[in-house]
Amino acid sequence: MDSLWATVDQLIHDLGAIRAFIDEAHTVPEASSSPQVVSVRGAMDEATTAITRILDGHGDDRRVVEEAWQAIARAQDAVRAARVLVVRARAAGETAAAQKVQARAQSTRARGQADLLHEQRARLRQPRWVPGAAPAPPDDTPDG
Repeated sequence: MDSLWATVDQLIHDLGAIRAFIDEAHTVPEASSSPQVVSVRGAMDEATTAITRILDGHGDDRRVVEEAWQAIARAQDAVRAARVLVVRARAAGETAAAQKVQARAQSTRARGQADLLHEQRARLRQPRWVPGAAPAPPDDTPDG
C-alpha cells in the first residue's frame, strides 16, 4: 500500500508541474489560447481524471495506475510541444517591447535634431551686423 501512495504522490507531483506550465502559458497572451496549450489543458484533465480513479478506490487495479501514468505521459508530451510556442511568443513579446523603446528613443532624437535645425535656420535668416561694415541705416519711423 505504501508503494501505491508513493506512486500517487509522484503522479500528483507530475500533474502539478503540468499545471504550473499552464499557469506560465497564461502569462503570455499570444500563446495562452493556442491549440498547443489547449491540448495541454485537455491532457491535464485526462490525467486528473485518471488519478482521481485511483483515489476513488481503484488503486489496487494495476490497469488504472498504468492509465494514470500514460495520461501523465501524454500531458508531458503536450507540454513539450507547447513550451516551444510559449518560449517563442515570450521572446517575440520581449523583442517587440525592446523595439518600442528603441523607436521612442529614435523619435526623441529626431525631434531634438529637428528643433536644432529649426533654430539654426532661424539664425541664418536673421540679418547680422558684420564688424567693419557700415552701420544700419536709421529707422525713419516717427518712433525711431
